[in-house]
Amino acid sequence: MTTTTNSTDTSIPGTDEGITQAEIVVYVIILVIESTTSILGSALVCGTFMCVKTLSSKPTSKLIVNLAVSDAAMGALVLPFTAATVVNQDWIYGHALCQIQGLLKTFLSQVQRSTMLLIAVDRLLRIRYRYSYGMNRTRVMLYPILITWALNLVLAVPPLAGWGKFTWLPNKPSCTVDWLDSLSYSITFLTVFGFALQFLITACYFLIFVEVRASRRRVQQSAMLSLRADRPASSGPATDRSNTPVAGESAPPETGRRNPPANPFMSKEEVAVARTMIILVTLSTLLSLPYIISNLISLIMNAHLSYRNELIISMTVYLNSCLNPVIYGATNSRFRQGFRTVVRCSCRRQR
Repeated sequence: MTTTTNSTDTSIPGTDEGITQAEIVVYVIILVIESTTSILGSALVCGTFMCVKTLSSKPTSKLIVNLAVSDAAMGALVLPFTAATVVNQDWIYGHALCQIQGLLKTFLSQVQRSTMLLIAVDRLLRIRYRYSYGMNRTRVMLYPILITWALNLVLAVPPLAGWGKFTWLPNKPSCTVDWLDSLSYSITFLTVFGFALQFLITACYFLIFVEVRASRRRVQQSAMLSLRADRPASSGPATDRSNTPVAGESAPPETGRRNPPANPFMSKEEVAVARTMIILVTLSTLLSLPYIISNLISLIMNAHLSYRNELIISMTVYLNSCLNPVIYGATNSRFRQGFRTVVRCSCRRQR
């Protein structure tokens, strides 16, 4: 006589491992939160630059708004389809929309990384060449942004033309590039957008960090020299008057250019912006590394990763889009003030 036991299997069919219903609920909630935060946070950033003139007048503001637009587009056009696919455990929107979804995901991620490079280069040039890198570059900044969108759109199209492939696989949470379909495309993409772009961004911010640290040291040394120079003057009447202009005489004329090619001291605002962007890029790099490493492992092993790994890695990458506004507000007082201004204005309009 055989006995049977009734057991409840809550795993999702069609996946290569036991993904439970509870896990799916948690994953979908996280994706919805990421999508909502990306859209609302990016809208708050754009509203801040529109309402606060002291921020919108800065040339870098256009680049930050451009990054916010790409973040919002990722949250509105990519993450909802990912959440729906996780719920259904299948792509139910047809082949054509799968190609569009794969194109948008690739295109917007490239725009995000390229914009971060533009911000890094702009910050580095602004810090190292304060006067020769003029302030009248607000209108000029529009051209690199347009070129970035156009160039990245062209670079995202090859899978539609046969070099690489956009598809949905049972181990993927959304339509994306099949990294095992074309080895040449995968290596080229990871080399350009995974390593070369990241290396350039990291190099720029390393140089910015060096400049910020050197400026702080110069400020400290200048303060110490000022204190030492004031001590003899306060101790007695004897002072050196050799360099002091006598009454009736004019002060010696300044030599050299009125605006030197470089200023040894950085303003507090420049230091604050540099600190904010260094934190932003550092966090973005940490969140992107699992995606790059996992795809390399997949290419080396010539095998797809598990569904759970793909899903967790995708959610980690999506954090880039929703954490940027949080970093702005947490590390920069001007952004915090701007956020408060936008919220107050919106509340008054509702009343």
